[in-house]
Amino acid sequence: MNFQNDFNKLNSKIQEVFKNWDNKILPHLPQHMDEIAKRTGTLHRKRGLCSCIDLLRMLFLYANSNFSFRILAAAACALGVSAISDTAWRKHFSKAAPFLREILHSLLSAFLPATDISTFNNVKNVLLVDASVIRQNGKQQHQQRIHLCYSRNENRMKQVKVSDQHTAESLAHFSMKKGDVVLADAGYGTAQNFIYAQEQGADVILRITPKNFC
Repeated sequence: MNFQNDFNKLNSKIQEVFKNWDNKILPHLPQHMDEIAKRTGTLHRKRGLCSCIDLLRMLFLYANSNFSFRILAAAACALGVSAISDTAWRKHFSKAAPFLREILHSLLSAFLPATDISTFNNVKNVLLVDASVIRQNGKQQHQQRIHLCYSRNENRMKQVKVSDQHTAESLAHFSMKKGDVVLADAGYGTAQNFIYAQEQGADVILRITPKNFC
């Protein structure tokens, strides 16, 4: 085994990922990252990892590589990011979902006009539901379907589910409560979706065709 050659390849991979991070991700991150991290409980104790930016960098590295958590921990130590164990990294990542959701909401909100939530206090919660297909790279070009539920009142994503292309669009992918109003296109205009919404106590506005709504 040529350990030196393997190390050089690994180091080149890490540097390439971090270069993409510095150029394409870092300039667009919210200014109030520490506030978001505090509000979502991320790095609450800061044991061995003091920066939410470092956490995001390592998440980006992990997502763009085939590294195991053990290799990730070794890379983080070599880069001077942190000397915590692979198990500690796994725990940090598993608790990062609320943090990532708030960052994504902040980034997407920049493209939308500000919404005064107080104007919706006496209005039913309006949920917009749809799904998009994402085609992966490679010879197989496997597809994934992203199911999204967006709250118009709060001007933010409420629920997201990722599946393969064989999972059909359905309101059953999302939870809803009494008084909600769900808007969706013809892909959701079936009797099963209507029945599900009624069982949850929600109302729906759907585009339907008679043959699909028996």
